[in-house]
Amino acid sequence: MERAPVTDFNHPPIQLDVQVNGGNPPDLSLGAEAAYPRALQISVTDAEQVFPFAGNAANTLMLFAGVARFGQDSFVIPHEPGPDAGEDNIPEDPDNRFDGSLEVDHGQRLTLQLELHLQQQQFSLLTSQGSAAFAALANAGLDTGNPFGAASDNALIDLTGTSPTRQPLGPKDFWLFSDVIAEEGSQLNRLAYQGITLLQTGTFATPGVNEILVPHVGQIVDLDVAEATQVAVARTLDAGIVDALQIFPGIDDAGNPTSAGANRLLIFSGTALCDFSSQIDNILRRGVVRVRLRFPLPGNLLFKGSATVVALSSIHGNDEQPSTFRSNAARVVTDPTDPANPNPLPQPAGQNLPGGELYLLIDVVARGAENGARPGISSIAYQANVLVQDTEPDLDSISFSLPGQGNFVRSLSLLVNGVDLTLFDMKVALSGPVAANASPFAVVVESDDLQNVGIAQAVVILPQTSFTIVSNLAVLGTAPSETVTVTGTGTRAVRTGTLNIIQDINK
Repeated sequence: MERAPVTDFNHPPIQLDVQVNGGNPPDLSLGAEAAYPRALQISVTDAEQVFPFAGNAANTLMLFAGVARFGQDSFVIPHEPGPDAGEDNIPEDPDNRFDGSLEVDHGQRLTLQLELHLQQQQFSLLTSQGSAAFAALANAGLDTGNPFGAASDNALIDLTGTSPTRQPLGPKDFWLFSDVIAEEGSQLNRLAYQGITLLQTGTFATPGVNEILVPHVGQIVDLDVAEATQVAVARTLDAGIVDALQIFPGIDDAGNPTSAGANRLLIFSGTALCDFSSQIDNILRRGVVRVRLRFPLPGNLLFKGSATVVALSSIHGNDEQPSTFRSNAARVVTDPTDPANPNPLPQPAGQNLPGGELYLLIDVVARGAENGARPGISSIAYQANVLVQDTEPDLDSISFSLPGQGNFVRSLSLLVNGVDLTLFDMKVALSGPVAANASPFAVVVESDDLQNVGIAQAVVILPQTSFTIVSNLAVLGTAPSETVTVTGTGTRAVRTGTLNIIQDINK
């Protein structure tokens, strides 16, 4: 593949929109220009861009993910089953829109302008304080009998009404830009993307349009992140956040309107070793890669939304005939059968995967020619961003006060006179009250100077209360002038408070 020119985002535009186009009701199979587009609005304590230049402080992170779908022109299928072949024998994706102006082929470099469609009034008055984005191949058709190739050279996300070259785009909105190309005899059918932009805002957006489900078809490849031979370098991160909302689309898997309240962001990443190939007796093969993420959702964890990106990580072939490799769509569900889908999935033979867990579903296709070619997808890279709400309280703070005064602060200064004990009170507070029918909540609290500040205990918060005060704790009168850190550990949260011990020079 020829290296991209130095000038970015300056090629003829190919403009797509994550909203469904045409028809009432819309054509669910061909109308959408993106598969499972997602937008999450996440409130954080602070954020900023630090490279390549520093941005202003932000308190909101917008995360977008999905698969952009390009167009196709008329195609012929010489037999069934058989490869999709355009007039130039280019492997195309018949699930995409019939629109030759939206194709990526014939060796022409184009700039994708994907409108992420969140032009609410509160966003139109803001500017992005920084961003990060990437794009990667999700679905490519290659005629390997001739020079072939497909590429995404770059990616940029911005809240803007003009292109990176300052050409007008129409409404001010969130846009993803990427320079794309497919060589003569090749086709770039779908492009995976993930973008993050930072904002300073105090309000949530209004949830957007309804979901369009991609029907599951074909064989299921079951993988488990607990097996290194099935998922390479699987990782899960769990981060506390202020609040979050899935704002696009506006409904969850159960058909209910999405709502704010998420307080944890889960990030799953890895490489699914799916080994999915076209078969000699069935040169078109569709399927679903189902990845068990090994994250149960007990009653206190509520699934609030997700945004997932997948891309081809390794593909292979054994013939010079046209071939396609497709990771067409992906999303995270809480039931392995995905009962909301038009074609629910069966359980594995002889197994019963549990509900109430997180599963990654990837719809894939491999297609070759009729002479025994077996092109296939060896692996698919993924990152799934999931919002959950933990309804159980956790440790919120540790604070201190002089005895009986009740003025609790995170950092308290105490005078010691070299002889007498100095007393103080400690308050251990949760983020909410313990449920009436729950067991008492225990927080392990420990000083980093047990010799002079002897705190090493489990502090118990009783049901229907949200804090406990431990009174008349002591600092030795002979303690040196120092700062002592007191650390508390809850279920997930770890919080600290400090005692500034000062020798009273007047004693």
